[in-house]
Formats: sequence, structure tokens, C-alpha cells
Amino acid sequence: MITCIHSRAILSVLILMVQISAVIFCGCAPRYDGPEFFDGSVRFSIRVPEARKVTIAGSFNMWDSEKDALSGPDEHGTWMIILPLAKGRHEYLYLIDSEKWMTDPEAPSVDDGTGGNNSVLVLR
Repeated sequence: MITCIHSRAILSVLILMVQISAVIFCGCAPRYDGPEFFDGSVRFSIRVPEARKVTIAGSFNMWDSEKDALSGPDEHGTWMIILPLAKGRHEYLYLIDSEKWMTDPEAPSVDDGTGGNNSVLVLR
């Protein structure tokens, strides 16, 4: 019987193999879309190749749309930032070219109470 921990380990190895295969066989780098957690920080990334500027605003930075600018785009059109975040529930949105608010397509979203949605992540 395969335990939950073994299943996760197997799944992680399979995902890594697919990413390596993508680099070897199609010459493209793996995409890093959506939040990734590591060492008390979160890597936020989003693929918006046509953007000239991408920032992130959320409960973790008092919804300051100018404070945290993502770097990019890389050769695949992906923008990225690494932020140290405390444990807890965080809502956020991306601001594209200082005009268009966008939820994270790789994260769950919740009603913001004003007819829109915010992306949400929970760090435990």
C-alpha cells in the first residue's frame, strides 16, 4: 500500500521529470506560474508576455500597487517576485501596466465583497 507521503514523493519526481524533459526535448524552460512556497518566502509568477510592467498588491503589503514590482519578462513572458510572507491567509491581485487588475490564474480566488475576486493563498 502506498502512503500519502510516498504518493507525494512519486508525484514530485514525475513533475521534475516532465520539466527536465521539456528542457531537453523541446528546448524550452519549465514555466513557474502561480505561487510557490519555500523557506518562509513565496515566489509569485505570472505569464503576461505583452505587459510592460507587473506589480502585486495584497493584504501582505497593505494593497500598495507600487511597492512590489515583479521582474521580467523572461524569454517566456513570465514575470516573477519572491516575497517573505508570514503564515496565514493572504489575498492578492496583479496589476498589469498600472491599468488592469488580474487574479492569479494558478491560484484559487475568493469574492472581494465588491463584485470582483481576489486570489488567495494560505501559508501554514
